[in-house]
Amino acid sequence: MENQIDSKSLSSEEEIAVRQFLVGRRILIADNSTVARQSLANVFVELGANHKDVHTVRTYAEALSAIQEHKPNILISDYNLSDDHGIQLIEPMKEQLSDPQDKLFIISTTNGEQSAVAEAAEEDVDSYILKPFSANIFKVYISRVVANKLSPSQYMAEIKKGQKALMEDSYQDAYIFFHEAKSLHKAPALAHYYAAKSLIGLNRYDEALYECQAGLELVPNHYKCLSLKFDILYSSKNYKEAYSTAQRLVGQFPIGSTRLGDIFTLAVLTHNFGDVEKYYLFYKKLDRRPDELRKVVAAGLLVCGKSMLKQGLEKRAVNLFRQALSTSHYEFQYFEKIVQSLLAKKMTKEALSVLDIFPKDMRSDAVFLQLEFRLLNVLETPERIIERGREIIKKRMADEHIFEDVIRRLISLEKFKAAEITLDEAISQFPDKRTYFNELHEEALGKAA
Repeated sequence: MENQIDSKSLSSEEEIAVRQFLVGRRILIADNSTVARQSLANVFVELGANHKDVHTVRTYAEALSAIQEHKPNILISDYNLSDDHGIQLIEPMKEQLSDPQDKLFIISTTNGEQSAVAEAAEEDVDSYILKPFSANIFKVYISRVVANKLSPSQYMAEIKKGQKALMEDSYQDAYIFFHEAKSLHKAPALAHYYAAKSLIGLNRYDEALYECQAGLELVPNHYKCLSLKFDILYSSKNYKEAYSTAQRLVGQFPIGSTRLGDIFTLAVLTHNFGDVEKYYLFYKKLDRRPDELRKVVAAGLLVCGKSMLKQGLEKRAVNLFRQALSTSHYEFQYFEKIVQSLLAKKMTKEALSVLDIFPKDMRSDAVFLQLEFRLLNVLETPERIIERGREIIKKRMADEHIFEDVIRRLISLEKFKAAEITLDEAISQFPDKRTYFNELHEEALGKAA
């Protein structure tokens, strides 16, 4: 990656190649500053880009929309856009242009730490430039970046050979190319990453993990090495180490939907329930939320809520339960599990508030009626509980627990005939529970005597 401006002038051949490269390329400039956007746009036009192909935006949201609409080959983004970090545009860019040779992604920043993050995203971020800079300096800079893209170094040339072998499934040949490339760069983290990919193709996972670690020793937060290390650890069920690696990724780089689903799962498997709330915020910021991810997040929030309840953190638990409900799109099973959990802790008021969220057009469904009955069982008089239970039984929407409660309460009020009628109805509806209901009836009669 280019990490500083080379002031050396381009040869006439290089200037012609840069101009030819820019003609017809779609360019997007994302920056908070109107002056900066216009200045950079003028530079690209001066270098040969068509004015109609240069687009400028101010915010992250506008950049996302422009990427989808224009599919830019070149993106220049400030690290700090008004509503998010420009580096998070990596994934949207990759979705639109999968071939690294067909795109340029450059980050501009005033912060040295942010430039280190950009450099660690090697191959996904082509370069970065430190602000402030003049239009003339940027003109020289972008020309040099394009020239280097068109005429890669010996190191990158060897990487390209290895990539070609990888695409042909020639893993041993690929590994040799990447191994040779290591001697051509002072910090060949990218070569280590691709060497690891080759070893995975050869089913040599321990060696692949070693290569990833070697790359990380050279560039501590190298995005590709971190990502591949995570994948190897996760697939080998080394969840503790995988989660530790995931936290490094989350702390430095944008997280896509697939990776976020894995991290949610790991947070639960490693009992890092406190982190689930943080990852939920990442989920809420995603522009695209696949249904599979939605289900993973909802389940993670539910488990986290139960954990908070056990720890006595009732407010956090209720908040997580509400998030689980909305994420699940208010699936019946979530209402059932949440209400049961709250009632087990004698949190009747909170259970009522959750049930109050139940979609009004679905309140005639059996699940709602059964949950409502459980709450009535705690709040109402025996007579009212029996009355409501009989209404649900008549609608043939009662589960075995409603039958059980109604039978017990009828006997406790010495309404033996009504209890026998309800017993017959229970056996008719749940024939496989005949023995259970008969024993329950006898037990209740014994206690009443």
